[in-house]
Amino acid sequence: PPYSSGTAMPRKPAAPAASNMDREEVLQFFGFVLTHGKPGGRRAAAEALAEFQGAEADAIAVRTVADEDAQVRAALIPQLRTRKIPNALSLLIRMVDTDDENIHEALRKAMPEFSYRQFMTNFDSMPEELQAIAGNVVRKIDPEVTAKLGADINNPSRLCRCRAVLAAGAMGAALDMEPAIIERLSDDDHMVRAAAAQTLAECRTKPSWEALRDALFDSSATVQTVAEESLQRISQSLM
Repeated sequence: PPYSSGTAMPRKPAAPAASNMDREEVLQFFGFVLTHGKPGGRRAAAEALAEFQGAEADAIAVRTVADEDAQVRAALIPQLRTRKIPNALSLLIRMVDTDDENIHEALRKAMPEFSYRQFMTNFDSMPEELQAIAGNVVRKIDPEVTAKLGADINNPSRLCRCRAVLAAGAMGAALDMEPAIIERLSDDDHMVRAAAAQTLAECRTKPSWEALRDALFDSSATVQTVAEESLQRISQSLM
């Protein structure tokens, strides 16, 4: 091969149009670089791979998308769904557990349907299991989830407040939003209070426990029942 793993790589592999090799040879070269090259070469090859279609290019993308270099992964991630690779969405969802913003940005580009607003629009029609899966993805890749949830939890619309409180629980963001959710136990609408009582079961903290204990004396029997169920869930989780 032109370059071995121990040889310094150029900043960018030669573009196909500028190479004397045919496209198949160029593709093989990029595949070799992505497998054996140094980080700079792998990053350039990952970007260049987007110009190639077909089974071999698809196989290279799938094989190298787990590269240890975040910039390489970020270049390959948006290519998976456009290549119509089977199970591409599942593969992308498994990549959300990272703190690297380059990866999050690539995932947002690759999965535009996993935005906060889209999640909230579809929330009521999704089964609980899907709410949890989609909500976790949105929470991990959208850096403004906390701010958006906070705004919706305090929205003038009763339905919006109720949905946002429940969504915080489904997304695994209840603890992050705990003070705002506790405040909703004093909401004018009993359905919002009930939603808050349900979601606070996810927090399992002393402030939530005390707030739920107080909610046992709510004027609404529905809120009382939900608060009691949440306290039982917290107690069982601590056993």
